[in-house]
Amino acid sequence: MLIIAAAVCVAAWLYRRKIRRMKALLAECRAAFDGLHDAYLDLESTGPLRRLGQSTAFINHEIKNHMMVISGYATLLQRSKSMDDKDRAMVANIALAASKLQAFSQSVLAMSRSHVAHEDVEINLTQSIRSCIETNFAECAAQITVEPAKEGDIIVNGTPGKLERAFACAIKNSFEAGAKSISIKLSVHNYVGLVTIDDDGKGCGAESLPDMCKTFFTTKPSGMGMGFCVMRSVIEAHGGNVSVYSKNALPGQHGLSVQIVIPASKKTPYVAAKSEALLINEGLGDTSGILGTLKNLKIVPRVVETSAEAGTERDSSSLGMTVLAAEEVAMNLQRGEGVKVLALKKCGGEMMTVRDMDGGGEGLFSEEYVMRYLCE
Repeated sequence: MLIIAAAVCVAAWLYRRKIRRMKALLAECRAAFDGLHDAYLDLESTGPLRRLGQSTAFINHEIKNHMMVISGYATLLQRSKSMDDKDRAMVANIALAASKLQAFSQSVLAMSRSHVAHEDVEINLTQSIRSCIETNFAECAAQITVEPAKEGDIIVNGTPGKLERAFACAIKNSFEAGAKSISIKLSVHNYVGLVTIDDDGKGCGAESLPDMCKTFFTTKPSGMGMGFCVMRSVIEAHGGNVSVYSKNALPGQHGLSVQIVIPASKKTPYVAAKSEALLINEGLGDTSGILGTLKNLKIVPRVVETSAEAGTERDSSSLGMTVLAAEEVAMNLQRGEGVKVLALKKCGGEMMTVRDMDGGGEGLFSEEYVMRYLCE
């Protein structure tokens, strides 16, 4: 009996020692991630993430080694028959934490490498998106619709796997936000491809949008804040831009609209604008967001300060004119044949709603809206 009791005591001591060791390793890893978190936030405000490259690979390797040790101990302990339910729950939490930290580490590595490796391969955007869905979301593919550009295939140059990862990040975020339906539409104008990913999830408040693509920002209790950041890094590495809009600002709607602009190759059908743009600053305040949206589509508007300066006579018989103005200004504009007037109104944060004064419905002022009105 004494030998059995001694063996039990030794086993218990070894078990407690393993638990303490695992807790220490986990604490070390969390401390390392806190430091990495701060370093990335500093980098976010000073320069592009591409500068981390090799350093991030080294950090990731070290973290992976720690995670393997912790996961190994957790697996061994989970097989032990001497643990009670409380101990098993604690070990399960340690194993889960190790798994999350490892996934987080891989996301950081993917983001930092997005600027490092860049293949010059021709990619059909529609095929890339369909491949992404088939590979990553086969079980819920029925909830995703893909509408190719009516003008023809959009061809871009880049790295196929990385672009698919970017699309996967956006789609995954939609499902995590409770979306039951996701609509993906492609369009093109002046060798600029646009991928619009709309969902009917819970969306977010306008105040969260400026931070949506920043490193480590998340609105989810268990989120890591890496999905949109990885997507942004990949798209920017391909010379593009990502804009995120909340449909919650529209009556009776909810969800996000992620709009990805990416340069198209010369093999893409050329679609020129059918209307020139005129922006009236009067009543709009800061127009940098409006100009930024137009710039993403390579649209340079004619800008005037007041409605008195805004002659709405068309400069070209082949082009129409689309006037962008504050709602109170738009209501008083005189317009002739071939002239459309879009009324803009602030709706929270930097977002604006837009309405066609000739009877069109209200929408969010975005790349998708602008492309539709200037190119169709």
